[in-house]
Amino acid sequence: MAYNFTTQQLTAKTNKYVKTVSLFLSWTMVFSGRALSQLNQLCSPNVVFPRAKQLQVFFSAPYTRKVDSGQIAQAINAFTDRIQQLLPNTRNVQMTVYSFGFHASAKELANCNRVLNNLCTQVQTASFYGWGSPQSHGLQVHAHTGLTKLTYDWGIFGEESYNLFYTHSQTLEHLSIRSGGVLNYNRLMQTHSHAAIIYPHLLSLKIEIEGADFNNYQWKTPKRKVFFPQLRRFALNHVYPFSDDTIFRGNRETCIESIRITVDANSLEALASHGMFDKAKPCRNLKHLAITQEDESYLFDELGLPADMLQRWLSVAPALCSFSLLIDDPLLKQPLLACIQSSLPCNSTLQLLVIPHISLSLQDIMSLLSNLPMLTDLHCMSEGLGPELASFSVLSELASHISSLFTDIRQPVFKFWRAIVNDPDLVETSVAWPSVALALTCPSFSYTAVPPSQKAAYEDCLRQIMLSEDFKPHQDKLRNLLSLC
Repeated sequence: MAYNFTTQQLTAKTNKYVKTVSLFLSWTMVFSGRALSQLNQLCSPNVVFPRAKQLQVFFSAPYTRKVDSGQIAQAINAFTDRIQQLLPNTRNVQMTVYSFGFHASAKELANCNRVLNNLCTQVQTASFYGWGSPQSHGLQVHAHTGLTKLTYDWGIFGEESYNLFYTHSQTLEHLSIRSGGVLNYNRLMQTHSHAAIIYPHLLSLKIEIEGADFNNYQWKTPKRKVFFPQLRRFALNHVYPFSDDTIFRGNRETCIESIRITVDANSLEALASHGMFDKAKPCRNLKHLAITQEDESYLFDELGLPADMLQRWLSVAPALCSFSLLIDDPLLKQPLLACIQSSLPCNSTLQLLVIPHISLSLQDIMSLLSNLPMLTDLHCMSEGLGPELASFSVLSELASHISSLFTDIRQPVFKFWRAIVNDPDLVETSVAWPSVALALTCPSFSYTAVPPSQKAAYEDCLRQIMLSEDFKPHQDKLRNLLSLC
């Protein structure tokens, strides 16, 4: 929660509760001294934020007037000194730059040796957001060398971008990169002169490149180098960019827990050729596996049956650990159902299945449950009861048929269904009735999540069903389902 205080309201009693301080500035305020003047009003013995760990600085309008670099350095250093007094225990600095273009004043900022160096002496995490050349803003250059978490959300990549990663490679534990520019993956792991960059403590790596074409991605890094020996979580929003196992080298057997990846034939073949699917050396700790694909034909053959490569990919799921699976293509409904019905080893360990663009009927869901004994959560679009059940017009007959049809399933652990319905008028047949069937056949089932706009209609349908004589024996179960709406 955010509050705005006057100087008179800031006291030692109130300040001890502040955890985040946000400054909204323009270059003009900093270089003209107005920002420093305002901070001077705050900077008294009573105005210190001892528990504030996070500083957010938002720079907006550029400063276009020519200013002597010495004056800039003096103004910036004085400004950061005041910030240090206000927040002596800062651990996280987030810099956001809204200004566009390359401004001389911002370039001069990079030459001030104390700009962020003093400010970030104790900082452990940092975020940088902006556009244009990173060097033109000069915000990263002096960040402290002990960062453990870095979020880099910048419009384009430049030499300063890679230097920033190199500077913190020995201490980083979490690295998130997002950009509209093209990331040279080789440069992430080796310098321009081909010196290897190792990230010995990195636990999570998330990369989102918007609008980039990686069809010609055959990058290769030095063999025998393990760049991410401790990597546990890896997320990528485009095709795997290497022709070898660069990301998973040295961490597959002992560390990797979560993979979110886009695959195609080339990337699957590359990973397979480097032992990613070797059953003798499985990913023993893998718990979360999210798969998206460029073309469904890479994963399934012309008959719609699971291709060998997909089965090999899913076979890396551990035999004793639970894991989750996300598939994002609406064209893969039948192939996916066929894949699950083919009794893959991972069927016995799959706990979360997220298929937000695939529509399933109640009969489809029950078929899944009969093949996935450990499934607890399902996210999908709903087709309702399906053609066989929808033909029943008498409530008692429908209730009896549901009971007899699914008596043998009794899936013991299924608890949660996130139902997605495009037509609000179909809430009763698409959500309410399937939810009742799940509640009656799955002992642990307790909750159906529906969009807020459909919640009232869903609750009304449940109440009407509860009033029916045919469902009186199940009042307690249905009442519990309604109470958790």
